[in-house]
Amino acid sequence: MFWNTKSRIDYFLIPYERHILYTKLSPEEMEKRFYDKTTAPTPSMFTHLAYTIQEDYEGEFYTNGFYMQAVSRGRNQPLLVFSGKIQEYQNQTKIILTVEFQPIAKILFYLFFFGSTFLFMAATISAIKNGGEGWKAAIGIGFIDIVLVLIFKTSSSIGLSDIKKMFEAEKLPKKQNPQ
Repeated sequence: MFWNTKSRIDYFLIPYERHILYTKLSPEEMEKRFYDKTTAPTPSMFTHLAYTIQEDYEGEFYTNGFYMQAVSRGRNQPLLVFSGKIQEYQNQTKIILTVEFQPIAKILFYLFFFGSTFLFMAATISAIKNGGEGWKAAIGIGFIDIVLVLIFKTSSSIGLSDIKKMFEAEKLPKKQNPQ
């Protein structure tokens, strides 16, 4: 069922991902590694200082989770947020990781995505009514939608691999994954 909260939310067209990772590190060791690889968040009005920051991520670690985002060093970098909940599970630590856009980037993404989807549908209807004229416009606009989603998916997979390295974590196969 679509509204089942236990179902896995990882749809192709939604810029949101949820991953469950396991690590042998304790939460204290995870916190130490987290602060070795990240920096404290900078105020938004001082974004020009991001060029002087050596780390790729900024964020904070809490007792039961963490929040981090990529340091923006240019305008062509997607603004992703990684938030994780930490639970001790048997002799391991379970990380429930969510990846999504920052709120402003999410609003811009949805406005642009749904606007271009509307244009795609209008161009398709126009092409059908005009007997084949306008298909190139419809295909080009549809291609833009797909590229937007692929940019998110590519950036999130890069961040996921960085988090796996940082915490020496791994995703268990679905058969072994005790969600």
